[in-house]
Amino acid sequence: MIIDIVIASYNGSRYIKEQIESIINDPDFNYINNIIISDDGSQDDTEVQVRSFGNNKINFIKNQGNKGPAGNFVNALSQTNADYIFFCDQDDVWCNSRIVNFIKAIPNINNDSPGVIYSDLLVVNSELEIIKRSFYSHESIPPSGHIS
Repeated sequence: MIIDIVIASYNGSRYIKEQIESIINDPDFNYINNIIISDDGSQDDTEVQVRSFGNNKINFIKNQGNKGPAGNFVNALSQTNADYIFFCDQDDVWCNSRIVNFIKAIPNINNDSPGVIYSDLLVVNSELEIIKRSFYSHESIPPSGHIS
C-alpha cells in the first residue's frame, strides 16, 4: 500500500513549516511514501521553509503559471501514482495518529469505485488556540460516516 500526501501551497510560509512538522512527527509517518507540495507561484519564502526540512520524502514542485486552488491540487495529483492520497491544506496541523486513523478506515472503502475518507477537525486561531472543538458544529454541518 503506497500512500502520498498532496498539499497545495501559495504564500504559505506563515504556517507550512508547522504543518509539515505535524505530519512528519506523527508516529505513523513511516507509512507515508511522499509529501508532494505543489506551489502556485508563492512570493514569500514558502519554498525555503519546505526545503529546510531536507527530507527526501518531501517533493516541492513549482507550477508553470498560476493555476488557482483546484488546479494547484490537480498539479500535485499529477505527480503521484500512490494507491491512496491524503489531501492537506498548507495551514493544517495534523493531530497525532491521524495517519493511522485514516489507514484503519481504508478497508471500509469500496474498491470498485472511488472513495473518500474524511474527518471532523478542530477550529483554531493562528496561535492554535481552540475556537470550536468541531468544524461540523461550527458550520452547522450534520456529520455522517466520519472518523475522528
